[in-house]
Amino acid sequence: MTDNLRKRLSSDKYDPDEYVHQISAEGEGERDLVENRQKIQSFSDETALALKKNVYRHYEQFIETAKEISFLEGEMYQLSHILADQKALMNSMVDLSRQNREYSKQSEEKKLEEEQRRTLACLLDKVEGCSALTKVPGRNVVFDGDLVELDPDTYTQKERVHAFLLNDTLMIASWIPNKRGPVQYKFQALYELDSLAVVNIRDISNTFKILIFPDCHVYQTDSAKTKRQWLDILEQTKRAKLTANSQHTDSGTLRLTPGSVDSNNPFFEPSANQLYRTSTEADLMQVDWLREMPEDLDVCIAQRDFEAAVQLIYKTNKFLDNVTDSNTAKEFRGRLEMRAKQLTDALEHELRVSPDRTLHGGPTAARRAISLLIALGRSSQACRYFLQGRSSVIRQAMRQKIEGATNLYVSKLCCVFFTHVIDSLREFQRAFSSTSGCNSAFVVWSRREMQQFVSVFSRHVFSSKTNLTLQAECVTIAKTHCMKLRALGLDLTFVLDKLLVKDTISSLHKTRDQLIESSKLRLAEEKWRPVKLEGNSALEGTLNDIKCLGFNVIQSYIQDDVCIQLTASTISFTKAILTFLTDALQLFVPDVTSALVSSVTSVFKHHTDLIAISLKSADVTDKEREFISKNLSFMGDSLLQNMERNLQKTTGQHSSELSGIHIEVTRLRLRNKPSSAGLTKPRKH
Repeated sequence: MTDNLRKRLSSDKYDPDEYVHQISAEGEGERDLVENRQKIQSFSDETALALKKNVYRHYEQFIETAKEISFLEGEMYQLSHILADQKALMNSMVDLSRQNREYSKQSEEKKLEEEQRRTLACLLDKVEGCSALTKVPGRNVVFDGDLVELDPDTYTQKERVHAFLLNDTLMIASWIPNKRGPVQYKFQALYELDSLAVVNIRDISNTFKILIFPDCHVYQTDSAKTKRQWLDILEQTKRAKLTANSQHTDSGTLRLTPGSVDSNNPFFEPSANQLYRTSTEADLMQVDWLREMPEDLDVCIAQRDFEAAVQLIYKTNKFLDNVTDSNTAKEFRGRLEMRAKQLTDALEHELRVSPDRTLHGGPTAARRAISLLIALGRSSQACRYFLQGRSSVIRQAMRQKIEGATNLYVSKLCCVFFTHVIDSLREFQRAFSSTSGCNSAFVVWSRREMQQFVSVFSRHVFSSKTNLTLQAECVTIAKTHCMKLRALGLDLTFVLDKLLVKDTISSLHKTRDQLIESSKLRLAEEKWRPVKLEGNSALEGTLNDIKCLGFNVIQSYIQDDVCIQLTASTISFTKAILTFLTDALQLFVPDVTSALVSSVTSVFKHHTDLIAISLKSADVTDKEREFISKNLSFMGDSLLQNMERNLQKTTGQHSSELSGIHIEVTRLRLRNKPSSAGLTKPRKH
């Protein structure tokens, strides 16, 4: 019984509640419960005694175990210190290695940036007009080479070009034929890699096509190897650009500059400038209309909605002016400038004159393109192409066939030319009223057009078939039209005068020689007799002819109503030299004063010299010598003085040459003066 109880209490399945319930049910009273309690108590005492004996039995083993534990604890403490030292050493080695890597990376980046900077600087030295390339950070030259641009329709050679492939764009530059210094090329176009497609042309050797909406360009290389190299590098660069753009987009709202943040430093806090810069760049990437701006501009340009394109450019510039100068802002500005250049080219094409385009419509037809170019800040280009268009219109108008006499032709020619110049001036003042800096360009243009007009004018007016009178009439017509321009604020009279100086002097010399030759012929056949006219009508006609030339003195030499006491050669010479002087004074400009005076003096002096020879001739009688002296008196006292007055009135200068001739004529007349017997004085009216 006792053993069973001991086994039950020491069993693993012993349940105290069940055991208590069992003995309570089986017991017959209090005595059984007390006995069971005593048994259990005795078992407890025996168990406690056994435990004490067991402890005493293993006490020495416990002491040895404690000593071992204490020793192991010391060793573990030493090992912990060693591991801590090893960890500190490893951390220092890792930090040193990271610093070395960062320093090496920074030095490599600096070397790369320096190399890119040198490459761009070399590019700026070689290519004229590409300074805007340096505004985008991180831009570098990937590849370059010579190409030949072909016509997309006929595949005929257009020009030699040099292409520069950058990491984000493709630049085309044309060759400069007469290059000076290091500059070899001139900037032609810049295309973004995102907006172009490269197509291999298999039908024609060594050619490939570049599609830039809405244009197409065909280029040819010097060999198949170079072509394959261009195609591969273009594809690789485009792929790298797309990858960089995707990384740029996936970078989120935080884009700090490399090297400014330690990624392993948990205590790093970005500065206020960095936070503002990163948030600004993130805001730029989140502006929907700004991201779509390049595509929208391409669509507007392709649809020829130039007004909308100009408004979008103005809106973008105004938005970017209020943004800090970040890399993203610079990238957007670069794209905007490229589209603005394309828009400018399209507007310039509207103004550019080509053989396949009509010239009708007048100067107002270019008003739209001019106003848009001025809004884009391209007033100088607008002015240049406007004036080029007007020049082409004037050329075409002047090439029209004009028939009729010379003076009628000149009248129509002046009307055509000056009417177009007046229309151009009025439209120019209306279109460029807000840009006064272009006024000088119009003055230069009008001077150049006047030169072209004078070349046509002189070719018809100052020809061998025209005389000085007709030339003076034509020049007067041209000056009358110049006065109309002066009323509008543009004076081209001095330009016309200066351009006609050479032809005027040549015409004066030509007429001088003709008058001298005719004087020789008339005096060679002179009989030294008074002129007797047939009737009053002939006399009145002669007097009116001379009177129209501003000379009335000849009336005092009339006798018997039909006889003039002057020789035929003297009257003819009077008409000729007065006509010559009148025409020459109509052509007068200060630059021809010397030629005019010398020509008139030469004609008059040559005529008096011939008369002096006749006076000395032995075949001349005293009566004829007396009559010759009377003619000399008329020429010196009347004709020459009248010429001196007219010449001084127009030129504002006194002619010493004519005064010297007057003195010579007086001496000659006095030296050969006959006796006064038989002289007939002229009748005064």
